[in-house]
This record gives sequence, structure tokens and C-alpha cells, in this order.
Amino acid sequence: MYNVRWFCLAALLFSAACGGAESSDEDQTGVTSDALDARSHFFFNHSVTWSNTSGNATVIDHPSVNGRPNASLIVTHNSSALDYTPWGPTRSVNPHNLAVRYDSATGRWSIFNTDGAGMIVGTRYAVSVEQEGFAHRASAANIAGWITFIDHPAANGNPWALLTVTHNQNPGLCCNVLNPHKIGVYYDPSSARWSIFNQDFAPMPNGAAFNVHVMPATDQVSAMRYTTHPWGMFFIDHPIANGHPEAIVTVSQNWTVAGVYNNHDIGIYYDYNHNQWVIYNLDGTALPNNAGFNVEVHRFQQATNIEVPEWSSANGTPLYVQPGDRLQITCWDSIWCGTWFTGNNGPEGQPDIEWSSAFPLPGARRFSAIGRVGTGPYFYVGASSDRTFSGAAGSLTLRTNDDWPGNGSGAFHCTATVTR
Repeated sequence: MYNVRWFCLAALLFSAACGGAESSDEDQTGVTSDALDARSHFFFNHSVTWSNTSGNATVIDHPSVNGRPNASLIVTHNSSALDYTPWGPTRSVNPHNLAVRYDSATGRWSIFNTDGAGMIVGTRYAVSVEQEGFAHRASAANIAGWITFIDHPAANGNPWALLTVTHNQNPGLCCNVLNPHKIGVYYDPSSARWSIFNQDFAPMPNGAAFNVHVMPATDQVSAMRYTTHPWGMFFIDHPIANGHPEAIVTVSQNWTVAGVYNNHDIGIYYDYNHNQWVIYNLDGTALPNNAGFNVEVHRFQQATNIEVPEWSSANGTPLYVQPGDRLQITCWDSIWCGTWFTGNNGPEGQPDIEWSSAFPLPGARRFSAIGRVGTGPYFYVGASSDRTFSGAAGSLTLRTNDDWPGNGSGAFHCTATVTR
């Protein structure tokens, strides 16, 4: 289950996901038990510990990718774990080129440094897993020097498509070709194809492979152009990302934006002074002016389906709602309230307003769908409710606005979604 939003400035994806539980070294999974969308999209942060690290690699243990050799992972160094400035004394940074690979013996994916340098304990990586992602393999037919051209219907002929990429050493357990170079993407109008290129112009190895996520411009946005900042970084400024340090952010460099190369390993972090996400070079060098990026921003979202029978005075949900959360509820079907000659009504309730204090929500329609968070006041839901929650945190409960539940029949059915 997820929503996708894109906006002009940067290729920033707003989404949420569903799936299994998180493991000890993974956090911010955005994973729930109720899949409301056929597309399966997962996102989480992977933390490097002594127990999951060996040599230049750290092993991922997450249900969205365990045992899935064809999973499509996009990975970005996330240095926002401890402090808002990437060079703070307590921050761990891994200024090396990253790739992923799958171990068929253990059924686990790993993130590794392509130059063989030891993986640094304490670093953290944002991971996006997209069911509709795919692996592109460089071959003699699609290589031109340091470039490999992608041929995929989701991207062909679409200069506004948004691609994020990560080097995959062995997609489908094949080939194990290493490309130890920093990469980017660009759109070639002459061939109407997107491509992946090596930033240092090194020849693209035959057989090198890359995970690719493609989002159409109708769902997302065009790429972001960086302009000079005194700190040599790029501050992402958009309401989908601003004020959301819990978001999962993945980034790829996009040459198409202004034709600027940046042969450096990039990372992201959250700046608590500005309440914005930041893109920067991991080695501390300034980003070149007009460098371009495609960025996915994933924010937590959880959803559930719930039945609200006429007879029940409290129908709890697994949704925990916090101040500032967006709470969306949609209800349908009908109940009979138990009063003769009234007939059935939908979740919007009967036409007249009930002011009696015997009803849980006086001043709202009788026998309508209503809700509350924790022990807070009831609010009208009806057929649809979309609000920014501002009360005390708690679990969502739904019921009917009925002074005598249990003397009628039927049930409303609702879908509730929390986005943070």
C-alpha cells in the first residue's frame, strides 16, 4: 500500500509501503499488515553494526528482501542518524562507492563498498524496494564508451521520467560483474532513451548491472537543479520532505538537468536547523553548481480496513495517530439503526442533526460513522473524512453515532490511513 506524489524542483517521491515486520538493524520500515495496493513498495533505513558487517559489506535482514534474489533495491548513504551536520564528531560517514549483491547461500542482500574498503560500523543507509523496479544489464548492444542505454517501456521516449539507480553485482544470481565507479543517469533525446553512465568516463563493463526504479512524470516530478549554497550542499525545499526527519530518502545524480558531472559519492542527511533534507558529497567537497539529482522521498504511511457494526460501541484499529498526522477515513455500506420505519442509512447518517447528549457526538447526524483518537473527543467521519490531527496521540476508534447500539443491524466498512 502506498501513495506516490511528485513535484517540480526535484524528483522527490512521496510514498508509503506495506509488508512484514522490521528487524533489529532496520528501522522506519513503513510496513503494515494490510496491503491496499497491488504494487509492493517497501522502504527502511539499514544500520551497520558489528554483528551484520564483514569486510567491505553489511548484510541486510529485512522481510521485504530476504529470500528474494530478484528484489530491486535502491540504496543511498544516510548520515542523519546522530547529528544534523554531516561532519559532526559523533557521525559515521562511509565515503565510498556503494553497490548491492545477493548471497544465495544465506538468502540475504548486502550493501558493499565497490573499492574493497572496510564497511564502517555506525553508518546508515536508506533503502527503497520497488516491485516494479527492474535490473538493467550493460551489453555490447547497449554500451557506448562509459554509457549504457536502457531500453524499457516505462522510460523510453519519456524525458520527464524519474530514474533512481544502484549498481547490482549479481541480479538474478547472474554474472558478478563489478563496476567500481560513481554513476549517474541522463536522457538522450537522439535515441529517446535513458542511460546510466560512469562519472569518471571509465568504460562501462560488459555485463555490469543496475537496479532501476522509474516513476512517470504524471506521478512525480522533474529533476532538481542544485545552485550554489555557501556550504556547498543542496537543501531540498518541499512540503513533502520539509519537517519530516523520519522520511526515507534515496538519490541518484541526473546529468540531464544541466549537463554537470559530479564524480563524488553523495549522501543525504536531515538538517534540524532548517528542517530540510540535504544532499552533499561524502568526501566534504562542494557540490558543483547546477548539479542535478533525482530523489525519492518516502514517508511513513499505515492503513487498515475495519468493520463498524451497528451493535458495537467501540471498534478499535491498529492505527496509532500522532499530532500532525494526516488521517484519512473512507466508509461505505449501510446499517439499520433499530428504529421502526426509518430504513437503512449509509455512513453519512440520517439527514437530521441530533443534539441529545445521549448520543456520543451531539450536533452531528444520527447513526453516522464517527471516530475518536485515544480518549479524545469524537469527530464526524461520514462517508469520507480527511484531517490533520491536532489532539493527543492515541489509537483510532470508529463507531456509529448511536444512543442505543445493538438494537439494529448491518455494518459500515471503512478504510483508515495515517500519513506522517
